[in-house]
Amino acid sequence: MANYYFAVLAIGRDTPGIVAGITGVLAEQHSCNMETSQMMTLGGHFALVMIVSSQLPVDPEKLQNDLAGSGGVDSDMHVHIGPIAPEDFRLVGGTEPSHRIFAVATDQSGLVHGMARVLSEASVNIGYLASQRHEVSPEPQCQIAMDVSLPGEMNEDALRNRLNAALPKGSELIIESARQRDGKS
Repeated sequence: MANYYFAVLAIGRDTPGIVAGITGVLAEQHSCNMETSQMMTLGGHFALVMIVSSQLPVDPEKLQNDLAGSGGVDSDMHVHIGPIAPEDFRLVGGTEPSHRIFAVATDQSGLVHGMARVLSEASVNIGYLASQRHEVSPEPQCQIAMDVSLPGEMNEDALRNRLNAALPKGSELIIESARQRDGKS
């Protein structure tokens, strides 16, 4: 069992070899294990969020500096390291998402915030969120996907009503329960 946990956040211009550089620094230089991670390219920039662990003490400043230099000579990678207390770390298996939400709406400032606000007010936990703006005629559209966990007293109809109130008229909203997603009835 690991004794040390760290959150690692990194962003920089996307270039081939970034993932190999980061994982090499973690494994080969600092004996760290990736516990969970999300990596993607956003607007031509590489973005990473991960939790790493180690059984040996790790100097967070040295780890941060080593990771910042792992993107190559032309890298502009910015890295932040945050320690996590072992008692605060947990792997998947706690509260699993109960529903997946898909929305397509005319893009506008505050669209995602409006959805997140009504979910927060209803004590709905957002475990995953992705959004993408698309330039289409006649107006730009935004696609939003969320995995959420509903509190026991909330049903799908109540969730749908809250979200429809937050979305612009004419938006498309699809809500799938985990049972539907997994092919169960």
